[in-house]
Amino acid sequence: MLENLKSPEDALEELPQAAVPVGAIYQTYGSARRGGEYNSHLVFSVILIVLAATNIVSLFWFAWVTLCLVASLLLDQRPWQRKVALTALPGQMGLYLQVLGRAFLNTLPHYGIGFGLYLCIYPLRERLNLPLSSLFMLYAFYMVLRMGYVLVYTYALTVGSRRLQLRVFHEQRANLRTPQTALRHVWWTYFLGNVGLFVKCSIQVITIGGFEMLRQQAGLDLYAVAWCVEHANFIQGVGLALSVLGILFSIPLSTKVYYRTHRTFHTCKPLYDSIHAIHHRGILPTPLDSGTISPLEFIITDMSRPVALLIPNWVFVLNEIVVALLGHLPAHTSGTLRKVAQHHLAHHKFVVCNFGLLPKNDERWGTRFVPNQPSRGK
Repeated sequence: MLENLKSPEDALEELPQAAVPVGAIYQTYGSARRGGEYNSHLVFSVILIVLAATNIVSLFWFAWVTLCLVASLLLDQRPWQRKVALTALPGQMGLYLQVLGRAFLNTLPHYGIGFGLYLCIYPLRERLNLPLSSLFMLYAFYMVLRMGYVLVYTYALTVGSRRLQLRVFHEQRANLRTPQTALRHVWWTYFLGNVGLFVKCSIQVITIGGFEMLRQQAGLDLYAVAWCVEHANFIQGVGLALSVLGILFSIPLSTKVYYRTHRTFHTCKPLYDSIHAIHHRGILPTPLDSGTISPLEFIITDMSRPVALLIPNWVFVLNEIVVALLGHLPAHTSGTLRKVAQHHLAHHKFVVCNFGLLPKNDERWGTRFVPNQPSRGK
């Protein structure tokens, strides 16, 4: 029954204290105070100010992301003491940097391979790109899709019949019991999601920009060598083919990093409070809740596939759209019959299980739970 669902905070407090299997989390050292659901967003705001001041991020993006963050803070009716805890922030960021560093070390070999392939294909890649950046194309897709959900939900909650509200917005009956609170949640998820999605949509631009800066600083140019110029088409073709294959070969690494990061954020309560708790506001979430992930969490989980980011920007955007439509958005839509979607929905309902993007990661570390069936795991 919906009424029997625990809040994320209550479920987290009941998390068994059994030993966590080696490799299931990123081990952290030290301690930090709890609290401050927007603490990581404040850190990201400082980073964004620095990037805007150095002209790395345009004033348009800076203004838009800042506006969305301010709007989400104002729409959130929780006490300010819960939203921001400045005294806890240094310790929390110390723990976060440990997770970030360990995840980067896991991914470092892939960055080496990715950079080597980039040196082979960068002239071809530029010719195959569309003039628009992948950031703009992917962000525009999410905006159109998310605004569609906002308009449908807003209509249902303001002028729609009670029957329409229950049919269209049934996901929120467990945690948002009135149309007024549901409407506020809809717009809160929209604005807050726009902040985190800026990082998610920037992943290819950030990675390729970093590779190009490193190439120029090191003075590396294969095509200044006569043999490479003579065999340029072969080198670029092989490099591009390996980059496309990188989409498949990056899946085991990226899902492992996601699982370990995600479970670490649940196991370490100061990190849960300051980074991940805000994503669990929706006990039974809607697709709009899928974007309410902290920018600092996106930085780790979406930067774990550098080789796959070498493909032309329009191919990358199409790949991200397919993943969003087939897996990510349904995983935040209650009532779906899709197996992978149900896996993540159970995580939102019960909090202490199903940390992975794919069930196999939870099976490996003993945290898989299938509702109404015996849990499985090694």
